[in-house]
Amino acid sequence: MDITTIIRKITAYIVMGVLIAIPYLGILLLLSWVLKTQSVPHLEKTETIPHLAHFILLIILVFVLHPLGSRVQRQVDRWFYRERYDYLKALEEFSKETQSIIDRKQLSRAFVKLVSPALRSSSCYLLLPCPVTGDFIDFTVEPSIEPAKPAPQFRLSSYSPFIQYLRDNDGLIYHRDLDAIPQLQALTARDRESLEQMKGELYIPLKSRGRLTGVLILGQKLSRQPYTREEEKLLATTTNQVAISLENACLYELEREGRARLEALHEQRNQFILAMSHELKTPLTSIKLASEMLAEEAKLSPRSPSGRLLKNLRLSANNMERRMKDLLDFLKLQTASLEFEPAVEDVKAVLKDITGSIRPLISAKKQTLTTEIPNSLPRVTMDRQRFGQIVLNLLSNANRYAPTGGKIKLTAEVRDSELMVKVSDNGPGIPLEEQDLVFEPYHRVKQQSDRSLGLGLTIAKSLVELHSGKIWLDSQPGKGSTFYFTIPVDGAATTEKRPLLFNR
Repeated sequence: MDITTIIRKITAYIVMGVLIAIPYLGILLLLSWVLKTQSVPHLEKTETIPHLAHFILLIILVFVLHPLGSRVQRQVDRWFYRERYDYLKALEEFSKETQSIIDRKQLSRAFVKLVSPALRSSSCYLLLPCPVTGDFIDFTVEPSIEPAKPAPQFRLSSYSPFIQYLRDNDGLIYHRDLDAIPQLQALTARDRESLEQMKGELYIPLKSRGRLTGVLILGQKLSRQPYTREEEKLLATTTNQVAISLENACLYELEREGRARLEALHEQRNQFILAMSHELKTPLTSIKLASEMLAEEAKLSPRSPSGRLLKNLRLSANNMERRMKDLLDFLKLQTASLEFEPAVEDVKAVLKDITGSIRPLISAKKQTLTTEIPNSLPRVTMDRQRFGQIVLNLLSNANRYAPTGGKIKLTAEVRDSELMVKVSDNGPGIPLEEQDLVFEPYHRVKQQSDRSLGLGLTIAKSLVELHSGKIWLDSQPGKGSTFYFTIPVDGAATTEKRPLLFNR
């Protein structure tokens, strides 16, 4: 029998009895005085209050004071185990803190600072698995102020019989059990030396979902007294919560490191593409100039075989140059290095220049380009070059997918303080399941012969967002497509340099 528990219960009953007795006696004295002063005949004969009244009074007092019972018991427990209640309060606060701590070192150090003073342990260590080697390392070591005297960092191999035993078994282990457990007889001299240096008295495994996430090692208590069962239960409760938090912190750390590696690889890829693009730009410029000079000197007929080959050479060089330009713009958008200089511009003049530059491509496919651009269009704050690039990408997209002899239409109007531009064509249209993907990088619509990089619409969407606008499409298979985009008329184009993120 636990004598301490019996004493606590008896003390609580005594305190509760006193709390009931005080109002009970007070009410009895008050009733006696009232009844005597009023000369009650029955009371004069019996000279006492009826037993039924005593019983009813006690029932009422017990019912009224019953909620105080749990409070009295808690207060008595606090008298007996004041340090334990302080520990539980600190544990509750620590459990709340662990929800926001995502750094394993910070979490383990905070945990050690809580447990060691609460249990008055002479030493406390928390060994956690290393993400690289899997060995259990003391992550609570603070950086040494004096480089010549670094704090020792203890390590236990993941293949150590001690770690293997903790993985396979639950429960606490005392230092005296190391020589009594058969599985631990195979401890190496190095592991025994590490355990001796930590001066551990109690070893507590931290497990989450059956996985060993850490080992808490406590030294002897400063009072030289053994750890009680109450303390063992409290440690089990604490370590369960900490094990979950440590596992979450470990997963976050792995994800953060993986993300950092991916970002580094992504940056290396971007730098490689930028370097290759610049390397290809010089010979491409030479090819274009050489083809133009050759065409001027040879004066070949466009219909002759040599003339057609020369024309194809120039068209291929121009096509490659556009693709390289799209690729460079896409990378600059991702790294927030794209030049963006908004200014107040005449929308009609800008659209007229763009349609003039695209007409040769449209004429080559014998297509028809019609425009609806009213003279009443206001001046809008925009980056003239980037706005023109948006419209040109949409018109080029329509020219690519519209059939030979097809129709393309460019419309501009003002709606609700926004400039709306739409480009429509009578091409094959876009399947419904792919309409949400056309603005993604490198995406090309299936069932359509397209040799482009799939960056034109992605760049257009990014440039529209730089103008604080929106872009969308309306398409039906077999009936063509219409692309819309809007930008504010009141000059809300952003000047902030920021990378544009794309779904990958």
